[in-house]
Amino acid sequence: MCDWEEFLFGCSCSYTKRKNYCHFARNDPNHQCFGVQVLKKVWDVPEVCDKCSSSSSSSSSSRAARGWDHQACAQDPNRGRR
Repeated sequence: MCDWEEFLFGCSCSYTKRKNYCHFARNDPNHQCFGVQVLKKVWDVPEVCDKCSSSSSSSSSSRAARGWDHQACAQDPNRGRR
C-alpha cells in the first residue's frame, strides 16, 4: 500500500503525488504498486495553481519562490485507478 498526498488548489485543480513507496514497490525494479493506494494527507492550498494563473495571464507572484512550479496542476496518470 503506497502512501499518497493530494494538493487541492483554490481553482479546483488538484495534484497527487506519492509520499512513500510500499514494500513491494520498493523492491520492484519499476516501482510498480499493485496494492491499495492510500491517501494519507490532503493539503488545501488557497492559491490558484500556476497553470490556471498563467492561462488567465495574471502577473507572477511568489509561488515559484515557495516551490510551486508548472507541474503542480498536472494530473497523476494513476489517479483514476484508486
